[in-house]
Amino acid sequence: RYFNFFFLNSNIDRSNMSSDTVINGSLIKDKDGSKLKSDSVEDKSSHLNSGSGENEGDKKKVTKLYSRPSFKKDKIDAHYDRWIPFSYFTFFLGDYSIAERGGRRIQFVRQWRLWKHFADFFPAKIIKTCDYDPKKNYIFGYHPHGILSAGGFVHFATEGTGFSKLFPGLKPHLLVLGGHFLLPLYRDFFLSGGAVSASRKSISYLLGNGHQGRALALVVGGAPESLDCHPDKVTLHLSKRKGFCKLALLHGASLVPTFSFGENSVYEQYPNPPGTRLRTIQDALQKVIGLAPCIFIGRGIFQYSFGIVPFRKPINTVFGAPIDVQKVENPTSEQICALHKTYVDAVVKLYNDYKDQFAEFPQTPINIV
Repeated sequence: RYFNFFFLNSNIDRSNMSSDTVINGSLIKDKDGSKLKSDSVEDKSSHLNSGSGENEGDKKKVTKLYSRPSFKKDKIDAHYDRWIPFSYFTFFLGDYSIAERGGRRIQFVRQWRLWKHFADFFPAKIIKTCDYDPKKNYIFGYHPHGILSAGGFVHFATEGTGFSKLFPGLKPHLLVLGGHFLLPLYRDFFLSGGAVSASRKSISYLLGNGHQGRALALVVGGAPESLDCHPDKVTLHLSKRKGFCKLALLHGASLVPTFSFGENSVYEQYPNPPGTRLRTIQDALQKVIGLAPCIFIGRGIFQYSFGIVPFRKPINTVFGAPIDVQKVENPTSEQICALHKTYVDAVVKLYNDYKDQFAEFPQTPINIV
């Protein structure tokens, strides 16, 4: 009965029918209470009843509503909402490991004019200090992490700041947590910009196999560093981060220190010094979910005191001189520690050389933890 009501009676304009309308009965009223005019419908009813073999005098005048259903079209439409997610899920299963196999960058997406506007919002700029040989591979260490690493995204995952024009021959990739590639659709958007997983397997794939001109951007401090990002402080988590130095030695990739002045200023974070209850909870959650649960505040769209939109603070990222690394098949701990010390010293020097020119608080010392 319900199928007949909704599908066989599809030619009735129900917007003009009130709640007391009776279907297949003798009373059909419209909104103002008058009898619904449906002569053609009554004609169809009488035509159907005329072939029943009954006396016309004994027949009761009953209004029937009837139309020819399009079963094929209804069945196809009803399955659209099933086949689309099923097809994407099948594609996702086969494409699951693409983030560890070089990704799937789309240059057209990287060149969207939207990214130019995004860079001009802060504005974000690349401060070039030297050229890089396109025949070599590089690991760019991005510091500091910031709340969202807005500078790292616009520099390496888009052409908003003109990376390819400033460094021709280099192919940039932004290294991020693998959890970003578990979210449907979002992962495809992120992959199109050249983002890949920050796992060892992913880095080895990009630096190996005879590839040249690869520029891998790694936010070395990771999620824990974002909990220490405040506008008036410079705290870098570098002391225990040595894995990228080992990979550089294994593949002979040069290390490039970078420092992004203003990255910590685009958001203000609620005070959470180490040892407080809030920081203890944040550290515990970060270890479980992998992402840092920062409590931050930005600006609004029509006001500047509260919201999630970042503040319009300049982000000037200085790209330092490369540290050439010789390939070592089995690097020792001494070699790794020596390269790590050289890199940390280069980051500190880069900050001290340019803090008076770009830092909002140039008197703030850099702290390596």
